Amino acid sequence: RAELPWHALIYKKTFTPYVPICGGSLISTTVVLSVAHCFWTENEKQLPASQFAVAVGKLHRPWNDPTDEAQKSDMAIWAPHPSDEKASQTLQVIEIPYMDVRTCINTSPIDFRAYITSDQFCAGTQQCKLYVSQYI
Repeated sequence: RAELPWHALIYKKTFTPYVPICGGSLISTTVVLSVAHCFWTENEKQLPASQFAVAVGKLHRPWNDPTDEAQKSDMAIWAPHPSDEKASQTLQVIEIPYMDVRTCINTSPIDFRAYITSDQFCAGTQQCKLYVSQYI
């Protein structure tokens, strides 16, 4: 059985075929949760949904295990190694603790604080210096 059956891969349409840009988590049979920066431009404009495709269950179909439990604080990422700019070809599993919103706001850069809203959640630590933290 796969270690991360809930993991999704999000693709973006470019001038070439779709390219993988972000990961996500399958949180119901029809909803994938991902990070906001994958769907917005650097000028703070939301990209149209038609530019994206989501792949789930590519390795193990069909997935239907109602008794499978989530693992707290585990996150799956395709983050680049510090010595390489390219995303890993192997899905990495890291443990990142939940952070309450007040702590998240207080420890974030001042320019970023306005983007932390009640419909989001934070993960990490106040001392987080891991290279993967920039992708979460």
